[in-house]
Amino acid sequence: MDKANYFMHIPVMTRQPLRSKGPQVDIFLGAFDIVSKWGKPVLRNSYWRCYLPITGGASLRLSNKTWPMRINEVIIIPPDCPLQGDAETPFTLYYAHFNCSIRLRKSVVYTAPGDPLIRAALDEASSRQSERLLGMAMLQLVSYALISIPERDMQQPITDDRTALAFRIMKENLHTRLDNRDLARLLNLSEASLLRLFRTTIGRSPRKEHLRLRLNHAAELLRNTGESIDRIAEACGFWDRNHFTRVFTQEWKIPPARYRHSSTTL
Repeated sequence: MDKANYFMHIPVMTRQPLRSKGPQVDIFLGAFDIVSKWGKPVLRNSYWRCYLPITGGASLRLSNKTWPMRINEVIIIPPDCPLQGDAETPFTLYYAHFNCSIRLRKSVVYTAPGDPLIRAALDEASSRQSERLLGMAMLQLVSYALISIPERDMQQPITDDRTALAFRIMKENLHTRLDNRDLARLLNLSEASLLRLFRTTIGRSPRKEHLRLRLNHAAELLRNTGESIDRIAEACGFWDRNHFTRVFTQEWKIPPARYRHSSTTL
């Protein structure tokens, strides 16, 4: 493969996510990179990541566990995984950033043996600098990665109508704070019944879940738009920039400005 093709960032499937009777998948970035230096934390993100190293020399660390990034081994990183990356020498990899409707019981790193046919499709797309081919190859890679996650680690999809309606209301109100009492009233439930429902189906309170959705939305705006941090704070229902920065930093372990600067990394 020509060295000129070693750096390739292509937005993939930015308009219409893949939708079927199974999981919904939206791949918004597919890339082929040579990484010359890697020692900063791989930030915890609101989206999924999938890596396919094609040279060695790098590793990932979560808490006290380290995963060597083996050549042609697929690495799947769910949302909310705060990983540290490390590499003493340059390495090359394919990677995808995507959103997915699959819900896991916990955020841990998964690995799977690489598929030679998928690797060949990625190499062909990269060598030809074809956005269309890379998009299809990345879809193959992400689908293969998701299939390799053990079913026992997946949570059941939300089927309770009241919980689904609550999520729809929360997503329609990302611009404001929505407390438990307000949401209970909109669902025609008592506050105690609402809390019991969320403990059973989600494992978190409605208030905490709505805050998580607002912060994830803020992260997406930081990552994908040029809006000022003040405007993003207002758009996501925070009192002001200082309030937003404090809450975002508590949740993401990094201030919004630094998150925006580093969110285009691996």
